[in-house]
Amino acid sequence: MSLLFQTPKSCACGLYEYARCSDGVMITKYLGDETNIIVPQTLDGFPVREISGEAFKRKERAGFSDGRMCVDGYFLSGLKSMVTLILPEGLLRIQREAFSGCRNLRNVSLPDSLQAIDDAAFACCSNLTAISLPNSVDMLGYSVFLECTKLRHVSLGNSITEIQYETFKNCTSLANITIPDTVRYIDKSAFQGCVNLEKIDLPDCLIEITDHAFDGCTGLRSIQIPFNTRVSESAFSNCSCVPTLREPEESSRALRIQNGTLKRYTGNEIYVILPSSFCNQDRMLCLRGLRATDRSYYSGFCY
Repeated sequence: MSLLFQTPKSCACGLYEYARCSDGVMITKYLGDETNIIVPQTLDGFPVREISGEAFKRKERAGFSDGRMCVDGYFLSGLKSMVTLILPEGLLRIQREAFSGCRNLRNVSLPDSLQAIDDAAFACCSNLTAISLPNSVDMLGYSVFLECTKLRHVSLGNSITEIQYETFKNCTSLANITIPDTVRYIDKSAFQGCVNLEKIDLPDCLIEITDHAFDGCTGLRSIQIPFNTRVSESAFSNCSCVPTLREPEESSRALRIQNGTLKRYTGNEIYVILPSSFCNQDRMLCLRGLRATDRSYYSGFCY
């Protein structure tokens, strides 16, 4: 988002090193080992706008690290001392993997100014229990909360339009989550392996749920698919519940037929939703004899 100048070089202020960016500074390195970290709003009078992906990392020898990035035979692992993180008002962006692997991090406070959280920013924060995104966040990258195994409570805010690849994959403690009305796409493996997810509310404006989005969510008791949402055949693989179709308010006729299949007849079109376990022959048997001007398939679900 911000453009770094060639000069001046990295500067130090207290426990932080920073570099100038177009409208403030970017924190490039944290020098302390505090348990509770309150990032300052300004450094040397400049507002803090970004946090780099390496700012809260420590070098550890390969083979003894929980980090991802390798530099000169070392891995950059997440800061182990940090338990609480409070980020300042005015911060606009958290860069890729900025806090990934901070395995003791439990509490995070994000400012209302924050606009973007890049890929894997909090991945593998295995003690993080709750997160609340302000409404200002309109960009949530890939795998942001991947493997946050104790994450139970999530508030997404009202500006997110897409839940991207593996955003909450293997968040095994996540019990329920409400998807904002602004979300249009739930991407591949977004909630895969969330075995304790019992309930999820999907907005009517949702356009598409892609491959393996809820694969392995064995705790789901029920889920209603918005009427016009496209759904991949593998989206609900290895789930115990059968998704049902949520009828729009203006629907005048809906009935249930064999094996949990739900259809709607509008007078000239028939809409049918089928479990992905049905073979193609079963699907055709369900449609045989029904009057419809337009029959087409989208993966495991028929429209």
